[in-house]
Amino acid sequence: MADLEQADMTRDLDEYRALEAARERLKSGEYGICIDCGNDIGYERLKAFPSALRCIQCQERHEKTFGGNPRPSL
Repeated sequence: MADLEQADMTRDLDEYRALEAARERLKSGEYGICIDCGNDIGYERLKAFPSALRCIQCQERHEKTFGGNPRPSL
């Protein structure tokens, strides 16, 4: 049970940090710009995932390159 609570807390903290980073990008005028290709991140993507760092195409490429095989955390 403690492991599940820790996993929830870690996920929540990661989400909070990602949203804070998005707020900083908003302040600096970099919000909504893909960190890989420099193109705009689509409105629908930002609406669904406000802390997105990459456009759909670059995110898919990133996941194929660095995703590896998912490993269970518990």
